[in-house]
Amino acid sequence: MESKTISYHDFIFPFSFEDEFSPTNNWLVKNDKDYTTEKYFTSPARKLIYEQKHYLFIKENLKYHIQSKKKKFILNVKNIRLNIYEKTKVGILIFELENTKYARINDINKINEQVRRISLPFLGAQESDDLVAQKLILEGEDFFIEEDFKENKDVKYISKTITEIIGLLKIKPIMDDRMFVHCLYKNKQLIRKSKKRTDKNNYDYLMKNSLQQDLYKLFYIENNLTCQNEDLIKDILRRTTYDRWIECGTLYSLTHHSFVCLTTEDAPEVSVVRPFLTVYLEMSIMAILQRASILYLSKEAASHSDKKNREIIKLNKNNIEIQNEFVLSEVTLQEQGIEIFNMLRKELFIEGSNKELTEQLSLLNQKVEREVDKVENCVLSVIAIFGGAWALIELGRFILGLIN
Repeated sequence: MESKTISYHDFIFPFSFEDEFSPTNNWLVKNDKDYTTEKYFTSPARKLIYEQKHYLFIKENLKYHIQSKKKKFILNVKNIRLNIYEKTKVGILIFELENTKYARINDINKINEQVRRISLPFLGAQESDDLVAQKLILEGEDFFIEEDFKENKDVKYISKTITEIIGLLKIKPIMDDRMFVHCLYKNKQLIRKSKKRTDKNNYDYLMKNSLQQDLYKLFYIENNLTCQNEDLIKDILRRTTYDRWIECGTLYSLTHHSFVCLTTEDAPEVSVVRPFLTVYLEMSIMAILQRASILYLSKEAASHSDKKNREIIKLNKNNIEIQNEFVLSEVTLQEQGIEIFNMLRKELFIEGSNKELTEQLSLLNQKVEREVDKVENCVLSVIAIFGGAWALIELGRFILGLIN
């Protein structure tokens, strides 16, 4: 009998690279088009999804082992995917994992917390026991990768479960030392508590302190509660939780490093599970790509402060192309999709970052304008000098004409 899925865990790692990407023999080019994706997204969004380089890791029947201090977890690897965006030198690696064994909320939190780590946090090794697994192992037939972060204290270090999968020598994380978590968790009891109304004006997930703490840890990917202000937790949950379908047993949360769906064990595959693992996952990827692309352009703008005008003009042209192609404010016409994507963009600070980028480029353009004005003034001065000389010659000729 096939085990029922308790949770799905997708981990999204955006990175920058320098050299042209050449896939190893472990990667297969993936250009398949999906009917749901075709129907759900707008034309610009479909272009962004399909007109890039997509690869699928060909090793099958892989298992992901997480050895924590007190417990070991083994998850099924459904897929490992890689998207390459040459225009911005950005890559996005996606691990798609499935859990059929561990149902406790603390186990879900630990899986999400420990798999998402790409390096030791700033706290260091000894203080990170709850945050970092003792070992991460990715294995299958004729395939084995083992990671022990505590043996690697280089601040630039990236987990072997990433670097040995990708195969690129020079990659850099774009966001921070954690992957973005896209997780669906089935827990009927937690949903039942959340949608209960002790106060007729509010759901209990906004009223009960112990419930709020459990949800905060789940949504913010924490083993231990880092926010010790009850009022602040309530405000944050109110801002980041999407409860349109709570009465049907589904609750979504969107934060700056996670997109979590809390639902029931009997959640409909067609309307809840499959959309979250397909079109909502693509929305997460697109939002992260927007953030990564803006950070790429911002870095380019910072490096152009002493560059020649033609290079700044080229940067402006590149910015316009990337903004039009990648930084989409609307990717679907479906109402729920619009609302969720807006929340994702807000939590990932996309509009604010884009505004800062615009200001950076404006300063560079002012520099170009000042230098162009300077050249124009020089040209006008030369014309004025030569024009004055011509006028004196003509005046001389006129006087000589009068004398004669």
